[in-house]
Amino acid sequence: MATAAVDVPPSNHLLPGSHPLPTPPWPEASPSSTETVDTDVIASKWVDSFSQSITSDSSSVRKLFSAEANWRDLLCFSNDFHTSQGPDKIVDFVKKSLHTCWLTIDATKEHKKPQIINLAGLEIVQTFLKTETRFGRGEGLLRLVKCGDGGSWKALTLFTTLKELKGHEETIHSRRPSGLEKEPAAGGMNWRDRRKAQSNFEGDLEPAVLILGIIAISTDVEYPRSYFGILGAGQGGLTVAARLKQLAVETLIIDRNPRIGDNWRNRYHQLVLHDSVWCVPDEGLHSIATRERLTPLLGMTICRTFPFRPHGQ
Repeated sequence: MATAAVDVPPSNHLLPGSHPLPTPPWPEASPSSTETVDTDVIASKWVDSFSQSITSDSSSVRKLFSAEANWRDLLCFSNDFHTSQGPDKIVDFVKKSLHTCWLTIDATKEHKKPQIINLAGLEIVQTFLKTETRFGRGEGLLRLVKCGDGGSWKALTLFTTLKELKGHEETIHSRRPSGLEKEPAAGGMNWRDRRKAQSNFEGDLEPAVLILGIIAISTDVEYPRSYFGILGAGQGGLTVAARLKQLAVETLIIDRNPRIGDNWRNRYHQLVLHDSVWCVPDEGLHSIATRERLTPLLGMTICRTFPFRPHGQ
């Protein structure tokens, strides 16, 4: 059966009830130039100007971004996710930012170094970035376009994101535990001994985070309506505990159910994981807790909660 030719690509089909988003403005393609572009100098000059502007005069940031610029920031300059479009909104965002973030060129790998790319007919200088605040480190991506006002290079897109917190770096790569600790740091204990001590929170070790499987409401007069966590030893609680473990933050998972994953298992009779076919829930969720060295306290219920007191009080 013959079919008629479709002029509109499938990605542009409008379904009933849909609302197409307006297309953001895009700078006009600049004519090709035969002059040699020193990408390292261009990118470094922009980064230096940006760092100077945010520490001295935030209003001067405006001249570093093109009229069509977009900046996506994830936790570097604020405690939230922000997207700012246009120089005016970018300046407002910088003025209201809670943190000072320093940018540097990331030249650790060849593809991350400043280079020329072609993007929709535009000659773009692209470079990866390293970001750093007082609290953490991250990465970013910068794309510069040559504007008509004097031929200056301005940011078309800027992306910055926080990847790790200082003092709580993930225990990965060179920081991953090797299991080869020697005396006297290991205290004469092997891996099983140390794991048992961690599970029992022996010595001065205490959990910094409680992951609860119930809603506990404080009856204290000073804190009459204090709500606590509702995750427990299910998928969400195990995920949070595993991520905190990677940041060297000790957690204690408390759940009133007798088995890991019962808060899901008792809700769905045909519970399965979106994982390999042999990872059934009974073994899959339990293996996560074992593999990630988590500490669950099962079959427990908190009857009353108390306001926080500093250690030793």
